[in-house]
Amino acid sequence: MAENNSTQQKVSLLGLVALTVTTVIGAGVFNLPRDLAGSSAAGPALWALVLASIAFAIFVYCLKYLQDHYPHLDAGIFSFPEQGFGKFVGFLSCAGYWLSIVVGNVSLGVLSVSSLGYFIPAFRGGNNVASLILLSVILWVFYFICISGAKNASIFNTIVWIAKMIPIVVFVVALIGAFNIDIFKSGLWENAFASEGMPTSTGGQISAALASTIWVYVGIEGALIYSARAKSKSDASRAIVISYIVIAVTYLLLIFLTFGVLSQEQIANTDVPALGGILESVVGKWGAVVMNFGIALSAAGCWFGCCLFTGEVLDVAAKHQIVPKAFGEENEVGQPKKALLVSTIIQQIFFVTIIINESIYNVMALFASSTMLVPYFTVSLAMIKESMKFDGGFKFNSLLGCLSTIAMAYLMYSTGWKYIIITALLFAACIIVYYLARKEYGQQFLTSKEKIIAILIIILAIISLVLIFNGTIDLSTM
Repeated sequence: MAENNSTQQKVSLLGLVALTVTTVIGAGVFNLPRDLAGSSAAGPALWALVLASIAFAIFVYCLKYLQDHYPHLDAGIFSFPEQGFGKFVGFLSCAGYWLSIVVGNVSLGVLSVSSLGYFIPAFRGGNNVASLILLSVILWVFYFICISGAKNASIFNTIVWIAKMIPIVVFVVALIGAFNIDIFKSGLWENAFASEGMPTSTGGQISAALASTIWVYVGIEGALIYSARAKSKSDASRAIVISYIVIAVTYLLLIFLTFGVLSQEQIANTDVPALGGILESVVGKWGAVVMNFGIALSAAGCWFGCCLFTGEVLDVAAKHQIVPKAFGEENEVGQPKKALLVSTIIQQIFFVTIIINESIYNVMALFASSTMLVPYFTVSLAMIKESMKFDGGFKFNSLLGCLSTIAMAYLMYSTGWKYIIITALLFAACIIVYYLARKEYGQQFLTSKEKIIAILIIILAIISLVLIFNGTIDLSTM
């Protein structure tokens, strides 16, 4: 297997930051104020965002700690769990991450095209023939940019990042000028929707808002996924910290300023995308135009960044001998051609299924929606184990690993037990891929401890099938 290290194009620190920020600040940010205002007043909403920011600051610290101590490990989102708990756990983390990205890419693609429906009615909804054609064209353009080299892809992604941030900067500047402290202080802690069953206590409102805020940092590990192609290994850990600061400041500014120009009721009743309606109320119609363009570009940028990840994760996984060798084959500029091609074809198939039968995609998206939490949880556990080894016992870094583990466990809990149990179906199927890979490399399939994990996954998969067939779990209503 040729690694083509001499031909690999390297990505700069700015490129890594752009890749991470573009991936994290996706379409969700454009509706975040509306989501928060629907359940909480300004004070609890901001506290929820601060708590989520702290939780992911700890997770970012864990990633940086592990990257600094294992600079030779690439794609740390699964290689750190592998380092801590073995090949099989590393594979499960890799599979969960890759599955989430591929299915997430499909929803991002549909969202980016459907957002153009504001300007071109033919694309409204994103699930018609016109949308399929445009989705397919964009998908394959992304593919050819990806295989042209990491440097070209990074430059393209940096341009998209700058372009997508312009509407957000316009929003912030406009709202700073319109900010009214009296509006912000009015009903700061009192839920305007208490009479409709929303929580009234500060703690209850914070808890309700956390469900919306905790997800906005997903993708923060982006710089580490591309660490193998960084100009300097130290750039990967620096990039993740810089990216986090940019993202956290952006989110906090957006929410703080929004509650200073409109009441909670007005924000909650804003049309989607919420930032468009909020900006329109401040500057007029052109604000909605800018934001609808911004959400289309933002979703497309996030989609492109994740397209890069789908190939890179499988490429590094092949070098770790946990997926078949074919996924590690690289072209003349060091890009994982087969891994990118397979990921692109799968996305194309999903796009077609949406046109034929939207429920097919909905079921698959349901299966994969919670798999991203598996690598986050295992990375946090790896932080506890590895920091104890490096620090000589349970000390401050191990405590941070515990806090990160609790935060990620809460994320898993917040999705609901049904979402967790059906995830076992996907992982059970993926075990077959792992078996084939280990056989191809002539390596041991499972150790004694790994067999216990595999058996538990299979048992959960069988239970979830029984619950689906007897109607306890109804996929159509989840």
